[in-house]
Amino acid sequence: MSVLHQKKEKKRNSLLEAAHELFLERGQEATSVDSIVERARMAKGTFYLYFKNKDALLSEVIYRLGRNIVLEAAAAEDVRAEQDFVEKLLLLLEHVIEHFKENPAELRMMEKNFSWSLIREKLQSAEEDAPLLEKLNAWVQSPCLAKYSREESLRILYAIFEMFGSLCYSCIIERQPVDIDEMKGTLFLLIRKMLA
Repeated sequence: MSVLHQKKEKKRNSLLEAAHELFLERGQEATSVDSIVERARMAKGTFYLYFKNKDALLSEVIYRLGRNIVLEAAAAEDVRAEQDFVEKLLLLLEHVIEHFKENPAELRMMEKNFSWSLIREKLQSAEEDAPLLEKLNAWVQSPCLAKYSREESLRILYAIFEMFGSLCYSCIIERQPVDIDEMKGTLFLLIRKMLA
C-alpha cells in the first residue's frame, strides 16, 4: 500500500471514527457534517472527498459496526464444541443479543438495520470483509440449507437476520412486546422451525 493510499485511509477512518462517536453520543439527527469534521479535525471539503453525504457515512458506520459485532460473535461461537449449524447460529445470535443488551446505544444507532448492515451490497471481497464472507459462505453451505439454491439460502438467512434485528430493537430499546430475555425462547423456536 502506497504512502498516499495509507494517508487517505487514515483520513477516511478518522471521519468514520468521529461519526461513530457522535452518532452514539448525539444520535443521527443531531449530528451534522460540521460536527463530524470538527471532531475529526479536518476541513469540510475533505469530508466530501470520501463520502457523498452524511447518509453515506452513516451507512458505512452501520455496516462496519454490524460486521464487527457478527465477527466477534462468530469468534465466540467458533470456540464452542457445538457442531450443529442451527445451534451454532443460535449461539452466535445469543452473543449478539448480549452485545446489544450491554451496548443499547449501538443498537439505537443501527435502528432496525442489523440485517441490512450484515448482508447488503456493501459486502465485497475486500481483505477486511474476507472473514465475514467466509462465515456467510459457510452458513449458506450448511446441511440444513443444502436443499436450496445459494440465492434461496441467502434469502432465508436474510429473513432470519431481518426478524432478529427487528426483534432485538423492539425488545431491547422499546421493550415491546416484552423484554428480549422473554422473547428469546420464541425467537429461537421460530428460527429452529425455519431451518428444520
